Amino acid sequence: MGKLITKGTLMSNNLIKLHFHYTKSDTKYTNPLKAEMSNLVGQQQLKPWNIWHRHFSHISYSSLCKLFDKKLVTGFNVDHDTPFSDCVACTEAKQSVIPFNKGTEHNSELGELTHVDVWSKYSVSSINGFQYYLLMVDDTLHYVMVKFLKSKDQVTQKLKNYFTHLKI
Repeated sequence: MGKLITKGTLMSNNLIKLHFHYTKSDTKYTNPLKAEMSNLVGQQQLKPWNIWHRHFSHISYSSLCKLFDKKLVTGFNVDHDTPFSDCVACTEAKQSVIPFNKGTEHNSELGELTHVDVWSKYSVSSINGFQYYLLMVDDTLHYVMVKFLKSKDQVTQKLKNYFTHLKI
């Protein structure tokens, strides 16, 4: 406790560059696999660009080059002989889908095509005693109207009132 593990320097862009100092333990490993892993951790290995691209959350290769050139990341060792390979995850994320039915024509007259839905009975009534609602959407202007109902037999009268309202 209270042991210093890192020091930092405030950079001009309000980032803090941390300097870590690793100390090697004097403990002898009884397990040969642990000893081998200890040797690997101590070595600076060169990694290809695509590995660093994934480690830095799919940052662009030009940004990776800036990080490397300005030496903003300690331990950022790149194998410069490796190519900038295409990342499948980045390619898929940038793909877009053309909206469906874009070429279909809409009706030109108000009320010519109206989409109607009656919502089934709620288990709990509203404050005013409504248990159903009627949703009407005009296809031309996308005019939406919602009417609350106490019973299903009110649907026909509400539809008549809706079409009368559209013609006025």
